[in-house]
Amino acid sequence: MFFLCLDMSGDWRYIAAVVTVRRPHFVSCSHVARVGRRRRWRVVRDLLDFVEENGYGVCVFADLRSKVKSFAVGTVNRGVVWRRLLRFELVRVRNHLMSKGYWPIDTVFADNEFAVFRDVLVTVFRTRNVVIGKNEYVALADVVAYMNFRDRRFLKRYKRISEIV
Repeated sequence: MFFLCLDMSGDWRYIAAVVTVRRPHFVSCSHVARVGRRRRWRVVRDLLDFVEENGYGVCVFADLRSKVKSFAVGTVNRGVVWRRLLRFELVRVRNHLMSKGYWPIDTVFADNEFAVFRDVLVTVFRTRNVVIGKNEYVALADVVAYMNFRDRRFLKRYKRISEIV
């Protein structure tokens, strides 16, 4: 039974997914970028250590906003383009997790940005349990996405966090 956590950073530039089997026991906070600088690095280190010990993290360079602009030229309905491109990137995440043995996914925890795409999450990850909102699960993916956006070299220290380009 695996739990999948999803978040994005950089205006849909990066999508982060973290798979874990244990519930994180951290205080649910707002986005990591909003935490004070002194406390931020301690929070980042603690959450990334939790991912390293109890799960697996994947970052995808999606750059969805620029892809939508290039694919939606002459298209009336940009929503369809958003759904198709997001589905493509999430299928890449799903295939990577399946190849690593992190399947089946029991529950998907996603940040509020994915609320419009709830049906895409249900079909791609083949689960009806999709929880939208900020919680301690989403904080794991938030840290991975934030660090991949801010300093990609920092994540190279962790063996169980990989990046799909």
